[in-house]
Amino acid sequence: MAKGKRAVLCLLIICFSTVFLLSFRSLIKSGKENSSQNYFKTTVYEESLSFFQETSFSETSAEQPEETETTFLLSETEKNNNEEIYSEIPVLSCPNEVNLYLNHCLSQGKAYADFVYSGEGSEIRINDLAQMTCSYYVQASALEKVENGIRVEFFKYPGEKIFDYYQKGRISELSKEETETFNAACELLQEEMGRAKSEIELEIAIHDRLCEKISYVECTEKIPDSKTIVRPLTAVGALLDGKANCQGYADAFYLLASLAGFNVGKQSTDDHIFNTISLGGKWYIVDVTFNDGSLSKYKGINSYYLFNAGLDKSGVYTLNENKMRFEISETSDEYYFYNLTSELIENSYQRCFENLDDAAVSVLLENSLMKRKAQHIMIKNKTLTTIDLSRALNKLIEESGEKLKYSVKVLRRDGDTYFYIEFR
Repeated sequence: MAKGKRAVLCLLIICFSTVFLLSFRSLIKSGKENSSQNYFKTTVYEESLSFFQETSFSETSAEQPEETETTFLLSETEKNNNEEIYSEIPVLSCPNEVNLYLNHCLSQGKAYADFVYSGEGSEIRINDLAQMTCSYYVQASALEKVENGIRVEFFKYPGEKIFDYYQKGRISELSKEETETFNAACELLQEEMGRAKSEIELEIAIHDRLCEKISYVECTEKIPDSKTIVRPLTAVGALLDGKANCQGYADAFYLLASLAGFNVGKQSTDDHIFNTISLGGKWYIVDVTFNDGSLSKYKGINSYYLFNAGLDKSGVYTLNENKMRFEISETSDEYYFYNLTSELIENSYQRCFENLDDAAVSVLLENSLMKRKAQHIMIKNKTLTTIDLSRALNKLIEESGEKLKYSVKVLRRDGDTYFYIEFR
């Protein structure tokens, strides 16, 4: 009888284990299926996520700058009978500390920042807060029961919001015009990601497509609230209307480059906004507005003066250290457009030279051997004119006996000379 009971008990244990394993496998299978489901609910690009994930290049931008912990001083003064609240709020004494703290909160994914401002004689305006955080809209209010306490709420530009929702699988929650902007970004990226052979080539393609697509417009319309989209100030106007000011250019580049896998940011001056990009562990400047051929001194030809540039090329701005969000590289190094080599970009059409004669020889060789009709060159530490380059080219052309027609455009900045040469 005892043996019979043991047998029944064993049989029950086996049955229970089998049911448990089958249920567990079913659960795992269901979880895998759910995790692999595409969360795009838009009408056009339902497979965009898998496309972006599967397209990969060399790890040019994989290295991220080291993140360091920022410590903010807490007040040791009277707590106004609210010690619990007050002890968690930092006391900031100058605009630079406010800037650091606001961006620390942003990096933590927070939608607001609470602090006490004790700075005397250094007033902070709403516009300053918006520039410090590069926010689309900023709202500041006083904290109850905290003397000089301030709550700053940040609202993202539409391009940033779209990418944020993309990452979180919330595309279906976007507005109609935001969804249309997302679709336009996906369409453009799918075209370029199929052609680009490296990350830098893709970055150049995004830059050039925006220059081609957008016409610069002045926009003095004020943003009334966080929910109203003033189109020329955003990626919405840039990608759907083809019209934007510097804010719209920067927002569109942020959206496209972020979707493509780059680590991108924004930086403000008192009257301008541009992008930053992390490559090889350093931050660089990308200013699509400045480079756009319709605005550049090349008169219709895109400039690349501020493409992956360091602070040595930032003389066109008045940068305020109290509003800096990124530690931008001091120098324009191997990622700078004119310094790119075949390791980073295949069939490069730009060069950097120390002297004019070497530049002239290279330009003619590129034209005759590589059939490169359009070329960008930079000559370091020399201020030259179109006549200087034309003389050097004409001398070589006469010696070769060839008959060539070409045009030259020039841009001079910071003691360097930039030429665009086009053969006809």
